[in-house]
Amino acid sequence: MYEVTIISKQDSSDAILNQNSKEKIVKETNRRIVNFIEKWKQKQILKLTSSTEDSSDTWVFPLIQMGEFNVTQDEHATCNILESAPKGSYIRLATGYFNLTENYAKILLKYCKANISLLMAHPNANGFMGAAGPAGGIPHAYSLIARKFWIKVADTNQASRICMLEYERPNWTFHAKGLWYYPPGSNRPWATVIGSANLGERSVRRDLEAQAAIFTTSSELQERLHKECLELHKYASECSKALQERQVPLWVQAVVGLFRTYF
Repeated sequence: MYEVTIISKQDSSDAILNQNSKEKIVKETNRRIVNFIEKWKQKQILKLTSSTEDSSDTWVFPLIQMGEFNVTQDEHATCNILESAPKGSYIRLATGYFNLTENYAKILLKYCKANISLLMAHPNANGFMGAAGPAGGIPHAYSLIARKFWIKVADTNQASRICMLEYERPNWTFHAKGLWYYPPGSNRPWATVIGSANLGERSVRRDLEAQAAIFTTSSELQERLHKECLELHKYASECSKALQERQVPLWVQAVVGLFRTYF
């Protein structure tokens, strides 16, 4: 928090923000955050190597994403999990705002061997549904983006491996996000990623995101993670056909084409 405060506009006394060059601000911010991450990484390595205990069953890895400042720790970790998942494993993904980056989409379609389910908000469960003005088109925008991804799934004959789901519950909105990894032969997740990221363009490129990757061999924690995931999917249904039939206003299609990285 301190490192972020130092580079925030509120702290106008700091020399970083007196620089007019965005390039210099990005470079200095990157240096501060990378050094901060490395400092704590080395502390943990020292702690682990000097410890004589070997009873741990759960490991938590904090992850940071600050795309504007070229800090992409969370993106790299997520990509590694998706790329390394073997055939026969199962990954459940959830995002309130479906807008996969080109890199995530490429990995899911070309390199990931696991079975995949993607859970997102139905337009009726999007908080912008019914909003006045342009904001009212946001649910349609995410449906359009999801439809385009599903077309790629179908065109690459991945429909039997990748399933797209929508959450819809009367009078509820959906903003859940996360990743749950089930290894081959297991009906309980051994790993999860929790936090603020949405797997989307804005999360990766523009926002500051904080996450945690959790790996566990604890049967109790695995069960709790599994129940959490099941609760999210209780009001989910497969949506590939609905995506193809759903009408999207022309102006929304134009906006998505021009400003997709802002969603």
